[in-house]
Amino acid sequence: MLAVVQGAGLIDQVRVMVTAQQLRSLDASLRSFQDRYTALPGDGPNLHRVLNRPEARFYTPAGFIDLTGNGRIDGDFFDPLSPTGEQYMAWRDLRTAGFWPGDAGYIGLAAMPENLFGGVMGFAAANLGLDAVVCLTAVPGPAARALDDSLDDGAIATGTVRARIRRSEPELRNVYPAPDTTPYADAATYLVCRQWQR
Repeated sequence: MLAVVQGAGLIDQVRVMVTAQQLRSLDASLRSFQDRYTALPGDGPNLHRVLNRPEARFYTPAGFIDLTGNGRIDGDFFDPLSPTGEQYMAWRDLRTAGFWPGDAGYIGLAAMPENLFGGVMGFAAANLGLDAVVCLTAVPGPAARALDDSLDDGAIATGTVRARIRRSEPELRNVYPAPDTTPYADAATYLVCRQWQR
């Protein structure tokens, strides 16, 4: 039994190391994309023509709106009404340009890559009190703490990595104005957001 527990702990450590590297690689991919196309993925007003994909638009009760060209990857982490929102088109653009693995044909929620903890990874204009973030769902407490230690200050409510206990179903609905203030708990599952580095 002890060997099984130790083995599981080792697997989680590897997942944390690989995920931390993925997030650092994403920073580099965003910079490289911006160097090549002079725009962030999902945000460039001409990217739909250059990369042969739908225009990035958001649904509102008043109709569809276009926010491209403002130097941000706009959109909520979870927005099923806007499958061509910038936060989803960004993944498509990165994949089409060869900066991120995966099928470039996906749009909407399907475009969000799976993470190594059984959840997904996605862009958001803001979450947990941070702007310009990439968030991961379904992160176990020990892994969330380890990611924060590896990439930031190890504190749940401060720095460029913040987290909040997952509270709603489906888990993608986790969009919050602020992180938790209580320390990471081993038995909890977290939404972890990191401000990507330009």
